[in-house]
Amino acid sequence: MPPHSRAPPAPDHTPDSAAQPDPLTEPDPLTEPDPLMLPDPPGTAGDPGEDEGQHSAPPSLPPVTVTSFSGTIRLYSSAIGGSPPAPPGKPLLLLLPWLGARAGGLARYLALYLRRGVDVLVVGTMACHVLRPRQGQRLAGRLLRLLDHGGDGGTGGDGGNGGTGGDGGTGGDGGDGGDGGTGCDGGTRGDGGTGGDGGDGGIRGDGGTGGDGGDGGDGGTGGGTGLATRPLLVHAISAGAYTFAQVLLLLHHRPRQCRRLAPRFRGIVYDSLVTGGFGDMARGIAGAVGTPSLRVVARAGARLYLGVLGCCGGREFERARGAFASPPLRCPLLLFYSLDDGLSRPAALRALLRGWRAQGIRAHARGWPRSRHAAHLRQHPAEYRRALLAFLRSLEGPPRPKARL
Repeated sequence: MPPHSRAPPAPDHTPDSAAQPDPLTEPDPLTEPDPLMLPDPPGTAGDPGEDEGQHSAPPSLPPVTVTSFSGTIRLYSSAIGGSPPAPPGKPLLLLLPWLGARAGGLARYLALYLRRGVDVLVVGTMACHVLRPRQGQRLAGRLLRLLDHGGDGGTGGDGGNGGTGGDGGTGGDGGDGGDGGTGCDGGTRGDGGTGGDGGDGGIRGDGGTGGDGGDGGDGGTGGGTGLATRPLLVHAISAGAYTFAQVLLLLHHRPRQCRRLAPRFRGIVYDSLVTGGFGDMARGIAGAVGTPSLRVVARAGARLYLGVLGCCGGREFERARGAFASPPLRCPLLLFYSLDDGLSRPAALRALLRGWRAQGIRAHARGWPRSRHAAHLRQHPAEYRRALLAFLRSLEGPPRPKARL
Protein backbone atom coordinates (compact mmCIF):
# COMPACT_ATOMS: atom_id res chain seq x y z
CA MET A 1 0.00 0.00 0.00
CA PRO A 2 1.13 3.61 -0.45
CA PRO A 3 3.97 4.97 1.70
CA HIS A 4 1.82 7.76 3.18
CA SER A 5 -0.67 5.20 4.46
CA ARG A 6 0.33 4.65 8.06
CA ALA A 7 -1.86 2.38 10.07
CA PRO A 8 -2.09 2.10 13.88
CA PRO A 9 -0.23 -0.89 15.29
CA ALA A 10 -2.27 -4.06 15.24
CA PRO A 11 -2.28 -6.62 18.05
CA ASP A 12 0.51 -9.15 17.79
CA HIS A 13 -1.18 -12.51 17.48
CA THR A 14 -1.34 -15.58 15.29
CA PRO A 15 -4.39 -17.66 14.38
CA ASP A 16 -3.03 -20.83 15.98
CA SER A 17 -0.85 -19.99 18.92
CA ALA A 18 -0.58 -23.64 19.92
CA ALA A 19 1.32 -24.43 16.72
CA GLN A 20 3.91 -21.69 17.31
CA PRO A 21 7.44 -22.59 18.45
CA ASP A 22 8.30 -21.99 22.08
CA PRO A 23 9.81 -18.47 22.21
CA LEU A 24 12.03 -19.58 25.11
CA THR A 25 13.75 -22.25 23.03
CA GLU A 26 13.73 -20.81 19.49
CA PRO A 27 15.24 -17.44 18.51
CA ASP A 28 12.96 -14.74 17.19
CA PRO A 29 13.63 -14.63 13.42
CA LEU A 30 12.80 -10.91 13.37
CA THR A 31 15.40 -9.94 15.95
CA GLU A 32 18.13 -12.60 15.87
CA PRO A 33 21.38 -11.44 14.23
CA ASP A 34 21.57 -12.23 10.53
CA PRO A 35 25.20 -12.50 9.35
CA LEU A 36 24.20 -11.29 5.90
CA MET A 37 22.66 -8.13 7.35
CA LEU A 38 25.58 -7.16 9.64
CA PRO A 39 27.34 -3.83 8.83
CA ASP A 40 30.27 -3.95 6.43
CA PRO A 41 33.67 -4.30 8.13
CA PRO A 42 35.69 -1.08 8.58
CA GLY A 43 37.46 -0.11 5.40
CA THR A 44 35.03 -1.95 3.14
CA ALA A 45 34.36 0.00 -0.03
CA GLY A 46 30.86 1.37 -0.14
CA ASP A 47 28.85 3.26 -2.72
CA PRO A 48 29.96 6.89 -2.34
CA GLY A 49 27.46 9.52 -3.30
CA GLU A 50 24.43 7.25 -3.47
CA ASP A 51 22.85 8.65 -0.31
CA GLU A 52 22.87 12.12 -1.78
CA GLY A 53 19.36 13.43 -2.22
CA GLN A 54 17.65 10.31 -0.88
CA HIS A 55 15.84 12.21 1.86
CA SER A 56 14.65 15.05 -0.38
CA ALA A 57 14.52 15.08 -4.15
CA PRO A 58 14.30 11.76 -5.98
CA PRO A 59 17.63 10.62 -7.43
CA SER A 60 18.44 11.16 -11.06
CA LEU A 61 18.31 8.11 -13.28
CA PRO A 62 21.04 7.03 -15.69
CA PRO A 63 20.23 6.99 -19.41
CA VAL A 64 17.46 4.46 -20.05
CA THR A 65 15.25 3.20 -22.84
CA VAL A 66 11.59 2.81 -21.86
CA THR A 67 9.40 0.22 -23.56
CA SER A 68 5.69 0.17 -22.73
CA PHE A 69 3.87 -3.16 -22.97
CA SER A 70 0.61 -1.87 -21.50
CA GLY A 71 -0.77 0.83 -19.24
CA THR A 72 0.70 -0.89 -16.20
CA ILE A 73 3.81 -2.72 -17.49
CA ARG A 74 6.92 -0.82 -18.60
CA LEU A 75 10.52 -1.91 -19.19
CA TYR A 76 13.38 0.41 -18.21
CA SER A 77 16.51 -0.74 -20.04
CA SER A 78 19.75 0.57 -18.60
CA ALA A 79 22.38 1.87 -20.99
CA ILE A 80 25.08 0.66 -18.60
CA GLY A 81 26.73 -2.46 -19.97
CA GLY A 82 25.46 -1.97 -23.49
CA SER A 83 22.34 -0.90 -25.31
CA PRO A 84 19.35 -3.16 -26.09
CA PRO A 85 18.99 -5.95 -26.97
CA ALA A 86 20.29 -7.20 -23.63
CA PRO A 87 22.62 -10.21 -23.50
CA PRO A 88 21.01 -13.43 -22.21
CA GLY A 89 22.91 -13.33 -18.89
CA LYS A 90 21.97 -9.77 -17.98
CA PRO A 91 19.55 -9.89 -15.03
CA LEU A 92 16.07 -8.45 -15.18
CA LEU A 93 14.34 -7.08 -12.09
CA LEU A 94 10.57 -7.34 -11.71
CA LEU A 95 9.60 -4.29 -9.65
CA LEU A 96 6.06 -4.45 -8.30
CA PRO A 97 5.51 -1.22 -6.34
CA TRP A 98 2.88 -0.21 -3.82
CA LEU A 99 -0.62 0.89 -4.75
CA GLY A 100 -0.66 4.34 -6.34
CA ALA A 101 3.14 4.59 -6.62
CA ARG A 102 4.24 7.95 -8.01
CA ALA A 103 7.20 8.69 -10.22
CA GLY A 104 9.29 10.30 -7.48
CA GLY A 105 9.00 7.39 -5.08
CA LEU A 106 9.47 4.86 -7.86
CA ALA A 107 12.67 6.59 -8.98
CA ARG A 108 14.40 5.67 -5.70
CA TYR A 109 14.03 1.98 -6.48
CA LEU A 110 14.76 2.32 -10.19
CA ALA A 111 18.02 4.10 -9.40
CA LEU A 112 19.17 1.28 -7.12
CA TYR A 113 19.12 -1.20 -9.98
CA LEU A 114 19.59 0.85 -13.14
CA ARG A 115 22.84 2.32 -11.81
CA ARG A 116 24.17 -1.22 -11.61
CA GLY A 117 23.18 -2.09 -15.15
CA VAL A 118 20.11 -4.11 -14.15
CA ASP A 119 17.07 -3.59 -16.37
CA VAL A 120 13.77 -3.09 -14.54
CA LEU A 121 10.32 -4.30 -15.60
CA VAL A 122 7.81 -2.25 -13.58
CA VAL A 123 4.44 -3.93 -13.04
CA GLY A 124 1.98 -1.45 -11.54
CA THR A 125 -0.85 -2.52 -9.25
CA MET A 126 -4.15 -0.62 -9.33
CA ALA A 127 -7.04 -0.81 -6.89
CA CYS A 128 -9.07 -2.92 -9.34
CA HIS A 129 -6.37 -5.60 -9.31
CA VAL A 130 -6.95 -5.99 -5.57
CA LEU A 131 -10.70 -5.43 -5.45
CA ARG A 132 -11.45 -7.66 -8.43
CA PRO A 133 -9.41 -10.87 -8.10
CA ARG A 134 -9.88 -11.87 -11.73
CA GLN A 135 -8.31 -8.59 -12.86
CA GLY A 136 -5.32 -9.32 -10.65
CA GLN A 137 -5.06 -12.78 -12.18
CA ARG A 138 -5.10 -11.27 -15.67
CA LEU A 139 -2.28 -8.93 -14.78
CA ALA A 140 -0.28 -11.85 -13.34
CA GLY A 141 -0.98 -13.93 -16.46
CA ARG A 142 0.11 -11.07 -18.68
CA LEU A 143 3.38 -10.80 -16.80
CA LEU A 144 4.05 -14.53 -17.07
CA ARG A 145 3.40 -14.46 -20.79
CA LEU A 146 5.96 -11.69 -21.21
CA LEU A 147 8.54 -13.64 -19.22
CA ASP A 148 7.80 -16.89 -21.03
CA HIS A 149 7.45 -15.63 -24.60
CA GLY A 150 9.40 -12.39 -24.53
CA GLY A 151 6.51 -10.05 -25.31
CA ASP A 152 6.65 -10.68 -29.03
CA GLY A 153 3.26 -12.31 -29.32
CA GLY A 154 5.23 -15.49 -30.06
CA THR A 155 3.45 -18.79 -29.84
CA GLY A 156 0.82 -17.39 -27.55
CA GLY A 157 -0.20 -14.27 -29.37
CA ASP A 158 -2.72 -15.74 -31.77
CA GLY A 159 -3.69 -18.67 -29.55
CA GLY A 160 -6.36 -16.66 -27.77
CA ASN A 161 -9.22 -19.06 -28.38
CA GLY A 162 -7.65 -21.47 -25.92
CA GLY A 163 -7.24 -24.40 -28.26
CA THR A 164 -9.42 -27.37 -27.53
CA GLY A 165 -11.13 -27.85 -24.21
CA GLY A 166 -8.89 -27.49 -21.18
CA ASP A 167 -5.53 -28.13 -22.80
CA GLY A 168 -5.07 -25.12 -24.99
CA GLY A 169 -1.61 -26.27 -26.07
CA THR A 170 1.19 -23.74 -26.12
CA GLY A 171 -0.96 -21.17 -27.84
CA GLY A 172 -3.43 -20.94 -24.99
CA ASP A 173 -0.75 -19.60 -22.68
CA GLY A 174 -0.67 -16.28 -24.44
CA GLY A 175 -4.27 -15.31 -24.67
CA ASP A 176 -4.56 -13.01 -21.70
CA GLY A 177 -3.29 -10.27 -23.93
CA GLY A 178 -4.58 -6.92 -23.01
CA ASP A 179 -4.04 -5.46 -19.66
CA GLY A 180 -3.40 -2.31 -21.70
CA GLY A 181 -5.56 0.74 -22.04
CA THR A 182 -6.87 1.62 -18.61
CA GLY A 183 -4.74 -1.05 -16.94
CA CYS A 184 -7.79 -2.98 -15.72
CA ASP A 185 -10.36 -3.19 -18.46
CA GLY A 186 -7.71 -3.35 -21.14
CA GLY A 187 -9.33 -1.00 -23.60
CA THR A 188 -11.09 -2.79 -26.42
CA ARG A 189 -9.43 -6.13 -25.92
CA GLY A 190 -8.46 -6.50 -22.26
CA ASP A 191 -11.52 -8.33 -20.98
CA GLY A 192 -11.20 -11.40 -23.12
CA GLY A 193 -7.73 -12.54 -22.30
CA THR A 194 -8.28 -14.88 -19.39
CA GLY A 195 -9.54 -17.83 -21.42
CA GLY A 196 -6.46 -18.58 -23.46
CA ASP A 197 -4.32 -18.14 -20.35
CA GLY A 198 -6.02 -21.19 -18.91
CA GLY A 199 -4.48 -23.38 -21.59
CA ASP A 200 -1.68 -24.51 -19.28
CA GLY A 201 -4.00 -25.08 -16.38
CA GLY A 202 -4.37 -21.51 -15.18
CA ILE A 203 -6.28 -20.90 -12.01
CA ARG A 204 -9.58 -21.70 -13.67
CA GLY A 205 -8.16 -24.54 -15.76
CA ASP A 206 -10.97 -24.61 -18.32
CA GLY A 207 -8.89 -23.14 -21.10
CA GLY A 208 -11.69 -22.90 -23.64
CA THR A 209 -14.03 -20.40 -22.02
CA GLY A 210 -13.76 -16.81 -23.11
CA GLY A 211 -10.68 -17.76 -24.99
CA ASP A 212 -11.03 -15.46 -27.94
CA GLY A 213 -9.74 -12.85 -25.56
CA GLY A 214 -7.93 -10.36 -27.58
CA ASP A 215 -5.01 -10.82 -29.84
CA GLY A 216 -2.58 -11.29 -26.98
CA GLY A 217 0.31 -10.23 -29.15
CA ASP A 218 0.55 -6.53 -28.46
CA GLY A 219 3.98 -7.05 -26.95
CA GLY A 220 5.71 -6.88 -30.30
CA THR A 221 7.82 -3.92 -29.21
CA GLY A 222 9.57 -6.18 -26.71
CA GLY A 223 10.88 -8.72 -29.15
CA GLY A 224 14.49 -7.60 -28.70
CA THR A 225 14.43 -7.26 -24.91
CA GLY A 226 15.29 -10.87 -24.13
CA LEU A 227 12.56 -11.15 -21.51
CA ALA A 228 12.13 -14.86 -22.19
CA THR A 229 15.73 -15.87 -21.43
CA ARG A 230 17.18 -13.64 -18.73
CA PRO A 231 17.80 -14.33 -15.02
CA LEU A 232 15.05 -12.81 -12.87
CA LEU A 233 15.01 -10.87 -9.61
CA VAL A 234 11.85 -9.69 -7.85
CA HIS A 235 11.30 -6.63 -5.64
CA ALA A 236 7.67 -6.52 -4.50
CA ILE A 237 6.37 -3.79 -2.19
CA SER A 238 3.08 -3.87 -0.27
CA ALA A 239 0.20 -4.32 -2.76
CA GLY A 240 2.76 -5.23 -5.41
CA ALA A 241 3.52 -8.33 -3.35
CA TYR A 242 -0.17 -9.25 -3.56
CA THR A 243 0.12 -9.10 -7.36
CA PHE A 244 3.21 -11.31 -7.18
CA ALA A 245 1.22 -13.75 -5.04
CA GLN A 246 -1.14 -14.09 -8.01
CA VAL A 247 1.92 -14.95 -10.11
CA LEU A 248 2.87 -17.64 -7.59
CA LEU A 249 -0.65 -19.05 -7.70
CA LEU A 250 -0.60 -19.26 -11.48
CA LEU A 251 2.77 -21.01 -11.41
CA HIS A 252 1.42 -23.48 -8.89
CA HIS A 253 -1.44 -24.34 -11.25
CA ARG A 254 0.78 -24.40 -14.36
CA PRO A 255 3.46 -27.02 -13.66
CA ARG A 256 4.90 -26.95 -17.18
CA GLN A 257 5.31 -23.19 -17.17
CA CYS A 258 6.67 -23.32 -13.63
CA ARG A 259 9.34 -25.81 -14.67
CA ARG A 260 10.37 -23.49 -17.50
CA LEU A 261 10.51 -20.31 -15.44
CA ALA A 262 11.53 -21.37 -11.93
CA PRO A 263 15.27 -21.89 -12.67
CA ARG A 264 15.49 -18.29 -13.88
CA PHE A 265 14.33 -16.76 -10.56
CA ARG A 266 17.45 -15.97 -8.53
CA GLY A 267 16.08 -13.99 -5.57
CA ILE A 268 12.97 -12.27 -4.21
CA VAL A 269 12.71 -9.14 -2.04
CA TYR A 270 9.49 -8.53 -0.11
CA ASP A 271 9.02 -5.07 1.38
CA SER A 272 6.08 -4.29 3.71
CA LEU A 273 4.03 -7.44 3.16
CA VAL A 274 0.36 -6.89 4.01
CA THR A 275 -0.35 -9.81 6.33
CA GLY A 276 -3.72 -8.80 7.82
CA GLY A 277 -7.26 -9.38 6.64
CA PHE A 278 -9.87 -7.42 4.69
CA GLY A 279 -9.73 -4.53 7.15
CA ASP A 280 -6.01 -4.01 6.59
CA MET A 281 -6.44 -4.30 2.84
CA ALA A 282 -9.24 -1.71 2.90
CA ARG A 283 -7.08 0.60 4.98
CA GLY A 284 -4.26 0.33 2.49
CA ILE A 285 -6.52 0.95 -0.50
CA ALA A 286 -7.91 4.02 1.21
CA GLY A 287 -4.38 5.28 1.72
CA ALA A 288 -4.01 5.69 -2.04
CA VAL A 289 -6.62 8.46 -1.96
CA GLY A 290 -5.07 11.89 -1.87
CA THR A 291 -6.99 13.78 0.83
CA PRO A 292 -7.62 12.65 4.44
CA SER A 293 -11.35 13.38 4.20
CA LEU A 294 -11.73 11.13 1.19
CA ARG A 295 -9.66 8.37 2.79
CA VAL A 296 -12.34 7.80 5.42
CA VAL A 297 -14.98 7.34 2.73
CA ALA A 298 -12.69 5.22 0.56
CA ARG A 299 -11.80 2.96 3.46
CA ALA A 300 -15.44 2.38 4.35
CA GLY A 301 -16.32 1.75 0.71
CA ALA A 302 -13.41 -0.62 0.16
CA ARG A 303 -14.23 -2.58 3.29
CA LEU A 304 -17.89 -2.82 2.29
CA TYR A 305 -16.92 -3.97 -1.20
CA LEU A 306 -14.51 -6.57 0.14
CA GLY A 307 -17.19 -7.76 2.51
CA VAL A 308 -19.74 -8.06 -0.29
CA LEU A 309 -17.25 -10.21 -2.20
CA GLY A 310 -17.88 -12.70 0.61
CA CYS A 311 -16.64 -16.23 0.13
CA CYS A 312 -15.29 -15.64 -3.40
CA GLY A 313 -13.13 -12.65 -2.47
CA GLY A 314 -12.17 -14.24 0.83
CA ARG A 315 -11.01 -17.43 -0.87
CA GLU A 316 -8.91 -15.54 -3.39
CA PHE A 317 -7.39 -13.35 -0.70
CA GLU A 318 -6.51 -16.32 1.50
CA ARG A 319 -5.11 -18.25 -1.47
CA ALA A 320 -2.87 -15.32 -2.30
CA ARG A 321 -1.60 -15.16 1.26
CA GLY A 322 -1.06 -18.92 1.25
CA ALA A 323 1.12 -18.59 -1.84
CA PHE A 324 3.68 -16.71 0.27
CA ALA A 325 3.80 -19.43 2.91
CA SER A 326 4.38 -22.34 0.52
CA PRO A 327 5.76 -20.84 -2.71
CA PRO A 328 6.46 -22.80 -5.90
CA LEU A 329 9.73 -20.84 -6.25
CA ARG A 330 12.57 -21.92 -3.94
CA CYS A 331 15.03 -19.06 -4.48
CA PRO A 332 16.46 -17.01 -1.59
CA LEU A 333 14.29 -14.32 0.02
CA LEU A 334 14.85 -10.98 1.74
CA LEU A 335 12.13 -9.45 3.90
CA PHE A 336 12.02 -5.74 4.83
CA TYR A 337 9.66 -4.80 7.68
CA SER A 338 9.07 -2.57 10.69
CA LEU A 339 7.73 -3.67 14.07
CA ASP A 340 5.24 -0.78 14.28
CA ASP A 341 3.62 -1.43 10.89
CA GLY A 342 -0.05 -2.21 11.49
CA LEU A 343 -0.46 -3.58 7.96
CA SER A 344 2.48 -5.96 8.26
CA ARG A 345 2.03 -7.83 11.52
CA PRO A 346 5.18 -9.13 13.23
CA ALA A 347 3.58 -12.41 14.37
CA ALA A 348 2.65 -13.31 10.78
CA LEU A 349 6.12 -12.35 9.54
CA ARG A 350 7.74 -14.57 12.18
CA ALA A 351 5.59 -17.48 11.03
CA LEU A 352 6.54 -16.85 7.39
CA LEU A 353 10.28 -16.72 8.13
CA ARG A 354 10.17 -19.90 10.19
CA GLY A 355 8.08 -21.65 7.57
CA TRP A 356 10.39 -20.66 4.71
CA ARG A 357 13.47 -21.84 6.58
CA ALA A 358 11.77 -25.10 7.54
CA GLN A 359 11.16 -25.72 3.81
CA GLY A 360 14.85 -25.20 3.05
CA ILE A 361 14.44 -21.70 1.59
CA ARG A 362 17.24 -19.30 2.47
CA ALA A 363 15.36 -16.38 4.03
CA HIS A 364 16.83 -13.15 5.44
CA ALA A 365 15.16 -10.25 7.21
CA ARG A 366 16.01 -6.58 7.84
CA GLY A 367 13.72 -4.48 9.97
CA TRP A 368 13.41 -1.41 12.14
CA PRO A 369 11.55 -0.75 15.40
CA ARG A 370 9.85 2.22 13.76
CA SER A 371 9.41 2.98 10.08
CA ARG A 372 6.63 3.84 7.67
CA HIS A 373 4.85 1.21 5.61
CA ALA A 374 6.36 0.92 2.11
CA ALA A 375 8.74 3.81 2.84
CA HIS A 376 11.70 2.04 4.46
CA LEU A 377 14.05 3.04 1.63
CA ARG A 378 13.12 6.71 2.03
CA GLN A 379 13.39 6.68 5.84
CA HIS A 380 16.47 4.43 6.17
CA PRO A 381 18.28 4.75 2.82
CA ALA A 382 21.80 3.69 3.85
CA GLU A 383 20.69 0.67 5.90
CA TYR A 384 18.16 -0.41 3.28
CA ARG A 385 20.69 -0.19 0.49
CA ARG A 386 23.38 -1.99 2.45
CA ALA A 387 21.05 -4.89 3.24
CA LEU A 388 19.78 -5.07 -0.35
CA LEU A 389 23.28 -5.05 -1.88
CA ALA A 390 24.49 -7.70 0.57
CA PHE A 391 21.56 -9.88 -0.45
CA LEU A 392 22.19 -9.34 -4.16
CA ARG A 393 25.88 -10.18 -3.75
CA SER A 394 24.94 -13.40 -1.98
CA LEU A 395 22.98 -14.47 -5.08
CA GLU A 396 26.02 -14.44 -7.34
CA GLY A 397 27.06 -17.96 -8.18
CA PRO A 398 25.93 -21.17 -9.87
CA PRO A 399 22.98 -22.41 -7.69
CA ARG A 400 19.71 -22.84 -9.58
CA PRO A 401 16.82 -23.57 -7.18
CA LYS A 402 14.22 -25.97 -8.51
CA ALA A 403 10.47 -25.46 -8.55
CA ARG A 404 8.26 -26.97 -5.90
CA LEU A 405 5.33 -28.68 -7.61
